[in-house]
Amino acid sequence: MISVNIIGTCILRDIFNYNKDDHIAVKKFVQSISPYAAVSKGNIIKDKELFYKTLEKIKKSNFFKRNLRLDLERATFDFLFEEKSDYLFMDMGGCRFDLFFFPQSNTYASKSNIYNEVFISGVLEKCHQIDTDTIPDKIMYDLLDKYIETILKEYHQENIILFEIKAIPNRLTSQNNIVLREHNWSNKASRRIEKAYNYIKQKLPRCHIIEFPNGVLADEKHIWGPSVLHYVKEYYEYAYNGIKIIFSNIPLETEKAALSTLKSYYESLLYNKYEASFINSLKQYDEKVDTSKRLIKYVEYFTDLLLDEKKLKKIINYFTENNIKNCAFYGATYVGKFLIDYLRKNRPELRIDYLVENSNLKDYNGVPFIKRTANEFPPTDVIIISDLVNKDLLAKKLTDMGVKANITDVYKILE
Repeated sequence: MISVNIIGTCILRDIFNYNKDDHIAVKKFVQSISPYAAVSKGNIIKDKELFYKTLEKIKKSNFFKRNLRLDLERATFDFLFEEKSDYLFMDMGGCRFDLFFFPQSNTYASKSNIYNEVFISGVLEKCHQIDTDTIPDKIMYDLLDKYIETILKEYHQENIILFEIKAIPNRLTSQNNIVLREHNWSNKASRRIEKAYNYIKQKLPRCHIIEFPNGVLADEKHIWGPSVLHYVKEYYEYAYNGIKIIFSNIPLETEKAALSTLKSYYESLLYNKYEASFINSLKQYDEKVDTSKRLIKYVEYFTDLLLDEKKLKKIINYFTENNIKNCAFYGATYVGKFLIDYLRKNRPELRIDYLVENSNLKDYNGVPFIKRTANEFPPTDVIIISDLVNKDLLAKKLTDMGVKANITDVYKILE
């Protein structure tokens, strides 16, 4: 039986949620505590009894409450080192958090997802939130030095496994499409993590390192839900197999070569498995870009219409020149409603028969609604498609239905 302690993110614990192994035992697990806070000193809790009462009321799991208590009581390493383990797993994911700074004690605490409820309760010293990126490098590296020094009192470098992790904005959805989420935050988080990881890696030249493979995606179907740090299952398989290589106790240089080969294998596997999802997602992205361009064109047309009375009068000419006595509109968009109102005012003899839209209302300014799902539409001279996004699909639909009317759209009229 090999025992491990973990200080880092849920990523490291999830390796064993996805890969059951009775020969590996996780003894202690500390999460959501910034390394900069873990080595901070000073009593920042003014009233411990009130602190515990406040903590009890927070509607979060006991696991989250425990980590918060360890952080604020400055007991992170006391807890982590209560039980000895063969290996220590660590990542620098906690460095992604902002911090609370306590001027009186010149100390830090982590800014995580449940901290605000305690910080507004008044049980702590006065503090203010600071952007981790604003901390001078010297102070940051001094804190990381203390972090490593504390760990090396309990573990030899050869018994430390350092995991490279990243915040991933590319998320695999339940439909196996890939979408971008939380892009700005993930870039900031990855930058902060990488800065600390590169420094720690230099400080621990004899530790074991499991690098992060290219092609990893965040997973909407992750057991803990979607997050930039919740990956597809292939990552956890990769990390687990990397751990098994390290546990085989081969020479370090041989181990590095084996881990490199493993990384290349999983990068190829990830690419081959999700290539189709990427292609499909890029196609959907192109469609959204095309839609956006059409909407921009609509805004330009419509703005132009509102500002140019001469062009508005040309709309009337369209109906006169084509001897149109009645018409209908497909799509209760702003431009469709505008044209209905304008025609009512400037060509009252024109009959507007109906407006096709799935509305709970019976009519728009006296023009009756007909559901888009109707099997047929009453005869009229012309149906003007005012749905700005799907005009081509709707024109085909109307043609296939054999409607007794000419078919045009607002773009053609405005042109």
